[in-house]
Amino acid sequence: MGDPQHGLSPKQKNQVILKKRRMRLREIISDDLKADLKTSLQSLMGIDAVDFTDQELYVTYDLLQASLEDIEKTIEQAAARLSKGMAEQVKRGLIHYSEECELDNLAHLTKNSDCH
Repeated sequence: MGDPQHGLSPKQKNQVILKKRRMRLREIISDDLKADLKTSLQSLMGIDAVDFTDQELYVTYDLLQASLEDIEKTIEQAAARLSKGMAEQVKRGLIHYSEECELDNLAHLTKNSDCH
C-alpha cells in the first residue's frame, strides 16, 4: 500500500509482475479435468493464461494478484494431485520463498523507487 512519504505502491502504479510456472501432475490430465482446472484457475484474480500438456500444467499469472500457493490450492480443490516427487516439492518450496521475498521487497517502498 502506498503512502504520502513514499508514493504509490507497485499495484497502485498498475505494475504487473508476470510469472509463468510449470507444474507436473501425478496422472495424465483428462479433458474433463483440463476444463475444470481451466475454469477454476481463471476464476482467480491475476491469472493470465492456462495451458496443458498430457501431464503438465502451465500457468501465467500476476504475482501482485496471485501466488503459486494460491494456484496449488485451487488445483487441489479441483481434485488434481500435484507431483509429490522430492525435486518437485523442493522446486515449489523455493518458488514460494522467492515470491514471498519479491513481494516483501516491493512492500518496502522508497521515494521514486530509487535505491538508498
